Formats: sequence, C-alpha cells, structure tokens
Amino acid sequence: MNKFITGIKNMFSNLAHNNAEQTVENNEFHEFEVDKAIINDLIHAQNGTIATALRELIMNAIDAGSTTCIIALNKQGFSIADTGAGFADKASIEQVFKRFGEPHQEGDAVFGRFRIGRGQIMGFGVITWHSNSFKMHTDVRHRGNGFQLVEDDNDTYQGCTVSGTFYDPIDDWDLRSIKEELSKLVKFADLDISLNGISLTTDEQIEWDIEDDELKIKWCPQRRDGIMLYSQGVFVKEIPRYSYGLDADIITKRQLKLNMARNEISEVDPLWKKIDQHLKAQSLTIAKKSQRMSEETRKSVIYQLVGRQVHLYDVMHLPLLKDCRGRCISLKTLAKNLTPLTVAPKGSRLAEKLAARKTIFVFAHDELRLWDVSTLEQWVENLLEQALENRYTLMRYDQWASLTLLDFDSINTEFDESMVLLSPSKLPVRVAAARSAIAYASGVMSKRITKHSDYEVNKRKIFIGESDVADGWTDGMTYIAVNMAMTTLLDSGYYGAVQLSLLLLHEYCHDSQDHGSHEHDFDFFERYHDLSSTYRDEIVGHTATSLFNRYLSELGQRKEMLPKEVVKNFKWPVVNESIEVTGVLKGKLSPLAKAVLDLSPLRYRANGARFTAVSSRCNDGYGRVSAYMEKQFIEAGLAIPDERFIHRMADNYQAANTISKKEWATIYAQYAQLHSLDVEIVTRLHRNCSNANTFLQTLCMDSTGLTSFEYLTLTSMTTLNGADFSHTLPLYSHRNYQYQGFNTEDMASSSTKRAEFALKRINSVINGINNPIEKQAFLSQFLSTDGINALELMP
Repeated sequence: MNKFITGIKNMFSNLAHNNAEQTVENNEFHEFEVDKAIINDLIHAQNGTIATALRELIMNAIDAGSTTCIIALNKQGFSIADTGAGFADKASIEQVFKRFGEPHQEGDAVFGRFRIGRGQIMGFGVITWHSNSFKMHTDVRHRGNGFQLVEDDNDTYQGCTVSGTFYDPIDDWDLRSIKEELSKLVKFADLDISLNGISLTTDEQIEWDIEDDELKIKWCPQRRDGIMLYSQGVFVKEIPRYSYGLDADIITKRQLKLNMARNEISEVDPLWKKIDQHLKAQSLTIAKKSQRMSEETRKSVIYQLVGRQVHLYDVMHLPLLKDCRGRCISLKTLAKNLTPLTVAPKGSRLAEKLAARKTIFVFAHDELRLWDVSTLEQWVENLLEQALENRYTLMRYDQWASLTLLDFDSINTEFDESMVLLSPSKLPVRVAAARSAIAYASGVMSKRITKHSDYEVNKRKIFIGESDVADGWTDGMTYIAVNMAMTTLLDSGYYGAVQLSLLLLHEYCHDSQDHGSHEHDFDFFERYHDLSSTYRDEIVGHTATSLFNRYLSELGQRKEMLPKEVVKNFKWPVVNESIEVTGVLKGKLSPLAKAVLDLSPLRYRANGARFTAVSSRCNDGYGRVSAYMEKQFIEAGLAIPDERFIHRMADNYQAANTISKKEWATIYAQYAQLHSLDVEIVTRLHRNCSNANTFLQTLCMDSTGLTSFEYLTLTSMTTLNGADFSHTLPLYSHRNYQYQGFNTEDMASSSTKRAEFALKRINSVINGINNPIEKQAFLSQFLSTDGINALELMP
C-alpha cells in the first residue's frame, strides 16, 4: 500500500515538472480577439424588449448630458430626441459607435459601462442616428451588422435623435404594453422624459424613509408587488415579495454594478450589500412588530436565519414553525413544551388530526425545504449549532437537544384512516333528520355557487359516513359524505349549522376526489376565499339558515325533541317594542287620513297599492288626533259643548254624560255632513282612537284610501304544570271589523260560529306545548271524564 501511494506521488510530480517546462518554452503572449459572431449576439441575442431597448437609448442620452428626452411611438416606429453632446466628428463615431465594447473613461458616463446597449434597438427595425451633421443608418436584417454613414452640413441636429421603422409593426396590445413598461423603467430618471406628449418621470414629492449619500428607500406596505429597484432612477429589476416579505421603492444615487442586460445585480457590489442589509433589517423589524406574521415575512426571516444573517436569539419568539394545518409556533414555545416532532406526508388527513391534538408537532410536508434541510435530524443539528454561537440561546441547548423526533409511519395511533359510507336506512332518527336537512342545504348551496361560477354547479348527494380522520369527503362531482359525528353540531344551535355550511362549501370547492390525500392548492384556497366572503348572493349564511330551519322541521315530522338551544332561546324572548303593519290602499290617502296619520305616532309610507307602517307598543301620541279633530270642528263654526258647565248643571254624572254625548253626536253629524264623511269615522277619530289598532280600524271604515291592514305579534311564553308551554298569538286582520274570518255580528247571533272560534283558540293553545309526551299527557287529562267534569264545574 505504501509503495502504491509513493508511485502516485511520483506520477503527479513528473506531470507538474513537464507542464512547468512546457510553460517556460511557450511563453509568447496572445491577445484575445473579438469574433464577428459576438457582434451578432450583442444585436440579436440580448435579453431585451422594445421597451428595454428604448431605455438603453434614454440612458445614452443621460450619459451624453441631456436634460430632456422626447419620445414618439406608434405601431410602425419611434423616435427619441435628446439635447446631449451627440457625436462631434467622424473620429468619435469610429471610436464609440462603430466599435462595440469601447471602454469608458472614469467619470465620463453615468450608465455606460460596456458600450453595447445601442445594439438592442438594431434588432427591431431600420434605425437612424442623427447627431450634428452625421447620420448612421442600420438595417441588420437586410444589410448585415454594420451601418451606412452620411454627412450633410445642411441637415444638422444639436444633440442626438434616434428614429426607426419596425421590421414587424406592433399591434394595439403590444403598443400599450410597451408604453406601460417604459413608464416603469424610467419612472425616477433624472431628466424630463415624455412619451407622445405625456411625462413619464414622476414629479411627486416623496418622503423617503431612508436616505443618505448613496440611496433612497420608501417602504410601501399598502402594496403587494414586491421591491422595485432603480439604479440612478432607471429600473433594474423587481425583487419578488417572498424574498424579503416587503414592498418598497429603492433608488440608488450611484450606479449599481449590473450585467450586460442591466437586469441583474452583482452580488459583490458594496452598494447592493448595503441595500440587502437594509431590507433584512426591515423584514426583521416588521416580523417583531406584527401581531400576525405574513407568510412572505415568515419565509424571509427563515432564509436570513438559515444564512446566518440574523441571530437565533432575535427570532426565537417569532412564529416561524408551521404545522400541516398552517398553524405557526415559535422556537421558544417548542423548546418550552418539548413537543415531539414529525413530518407529515403530502396530503395526509391523519397528520391534520394528530396536529389538532397538539400532542405532536407535525411539520408541513414541504416545510423542511425552507430550512434548507431534508430531515428533522439535520434541522435540529443546525438549530443546535446556532444555539452554541450565542450565550443567550445556549440556555435552550439542552431543551432542543432533548426534542423527540418521530418517523410518521411508525407513530402508533388509534386513528383508523378508513372512510365508510353508512346506509341511509340504518341511520338513527336524529342523524336521518340531519342528513335530510344537509341534503336540502346542499341544493341551496349549489344554486348559489352557480351564480358565482362560469359553469353549472350540480347539487351533490349527501351521505353520512364514519371516519377518524375526516369531517367530510367527496368524489368532487356527485356526492359529499359528512362524518356522523359532525351532525351533532345541529343540536348546538345556529352556530353548528354555520360550521356544517362551511364544511359543505369546503367540499364543493374540491373538484376532484379527496378520499386519500387531502391537498389544497392555491386555486382551492382562492376559490374558497371568494365564495366564503362574497356579499352578493351570500352563500354560507343563507345555507346555514336553510339548513337549521329544515333540521327543526325534520325533527318535528319525526316527533323528535327540538334541540335544547332552541327551547332555551324561546324561554326569554326578545321583546320587540315595534310592530310592523302592512295594509292595502285603494287609490290615494284622503286629505283627512293623511292629516291624522301625520299627527299620529305611526311612521308610515304609502306606495301604490301598498301601505306600510311601524307602530310602537307604547300608545302615547294618539291624543293629538283627538285635539286635531276638535280644532277642525271649531274652524267649521261648530259650537263645542261646555262639558264643565253641563256637569255642574246636571243632576248626576250619568245625566251629564248623556247630555254631553248627545251634543257631541250632533257636532259629529254636522261636521260629517259638511265634509261628506261617515259620521262613525268622525266620532271614532275624536273619541275612540287610543292605539294603533283602533286608529287603523277607523281609517278602514271610510273612503280614506286604506281598506285593510294586518300585523304579527310576538310569541309569548308561560309555564303550565312545570312543562314548557308556548302560545303564538294569531295574525290579526281587519277589514270592516273582520276578525280572523269571524264577523262580530255572526258571532253574536250564531252559536256554531262561536264554537268554531273557541275550537281554533283551543287548538292554538294545545299546539303550543312543545314536548310531544307532555302534549299527549295534557290531551289525555283534558279529554278524560275528570277533565270534562272539572270544566263543567267551573263557574
């Protein structure tokens, strides 16, 4: 073995000696030469667009000392005119126009470095440079990579104008895109630039958050488009938001070191390093201040931590660790709780259930990639390595070293990942009621989702299933299965119906089966967000209301007890002090009706054939109607009875009251005759209107326009022998003294009508007993001999 190693060493030694001798013998120095193919690449293969090619010409104008730059652009071509130095003589044309890559002298240019930028525009058309008395014409497509030089002392231009005709005319879409791109590229350029008469450079006064001799930074948290980087006011690149979790405009005051295409930065540029430090510091500051860290900020801090650009101590309290459910915790919390760690397989439902228990921290399947590791062991190793670098985090070293790492496949759990559909005929009664209600709600949801989609969303059939790992699942097209355990939510009240509606929406957003893996891509989250947060034709709330109401109806049909939450809510009903009234108008309201309505405490509206009003349960205010009528009597010249005098002169109260009524009756008749009114309506408006009910009844009696009205009262509650007892007051309807279909005159003369009315009232009382067992017990007692005798013995 030693001889073999010695032989290898001798072989390498001989090779080195021979190479050294060859180097000494061939010591002639050869300069590089520029191949013609490179010129072709500089013109045709640069990473450019028409907008970036025009930007190069603008930067040339800045380098030439121009203060203005006027651009004209249409579908066929363009022109750019500046007021710079231009080309003074043929020698300068030979030196800097003919020759690509002519080096600049220190300080003779702001942007120029390679002298190749003008080549970009040559690839798009026939181009002419006109400066002083010189014109340089290029047509690389037809005449090759060169130019024709023309000198004409009678045609001069102070500065330089570049004009061209495109080889391929551009369409409206491309024209607009070029204008928008060019506007972004030169937004902060240090000269006046106009495009087709519109200024491209900003003149707004900006308060920069950071400014020194080298750069200016404006943080723009209201935007979501990342970081816009400008080198001396000319756009370089857009740094994606996820890189730092920031939005900003950054303008350097000196030139950044860029590549030939001017769209990438040199990583060794000291100015860029300075910008990078500002960005990282701001990202960390936002992370520390944010109550809820954005995903972009979280990733940015992780990248900095992995790259050793921030100390572990500075970010220990930030929620950087994300589990498979999307919930985040801090490294400090992890160290404190010493929760075992595992990594979830992609789309595992079991992982979500384990994470929900909070007994194991289940990393998202792609989370380790952010930390630049492939295993949990590597992640912990890196964490411990950084802990040793700082005396403050060294205290956590033992805790992190004690973390338990688990292989997901080896976790012993009682969860069964199977999903079983149950036969509808074998479901318990309440579960069957819930299934029918959810099926009805599924139809409501599918119709409402269709209104927000560009295609028909078919109603999915509802099954009840059993699973340890899924609340619901679907085949993405025909059915949705709901875990039987979820149906108990409906017995918890309306909020349970909301939760089930959200579950339905979740499954409707899956357009493919999710029996096994349960993955949510960006399209899923975007659709779920749009449908759950829409306000036009709202989905979740309407579905939940339909679902809950249908569930209560299904329970009633199956003679099942209502949920305790429902009964509980009706034990203490909210007392609404306002009553909504709906009426029918025949023509317009009469002047009398309008006058007394305006004086009454009713808030009313008469619209076409519909009369609506809001009445307060408080009956104050109708005295103004009586006072108004009395004032009308006086204005009509009618003598108002002196009731005090009548009471003094009469023998007794009854006699005085009789005389007073007789005199008032005369006034009512006279006023009614004068105004062609029914005497009864005049009488009631003055003497008998004490509440909304009698007031509106009065207006229905004559040609005031109002012919009928109706309103609903509240449900009242009481207790009968310890059993919950409810009695709903009926719908009152008034049409010329009509009461629930029973005319008062018929009821007075017909025992049959009175009996029919009594039976309806008794039926309302009996149906108010909610508990079926208690209702049956009451009926048995009520219809028994003892019950009948008890009724007969009542006085």
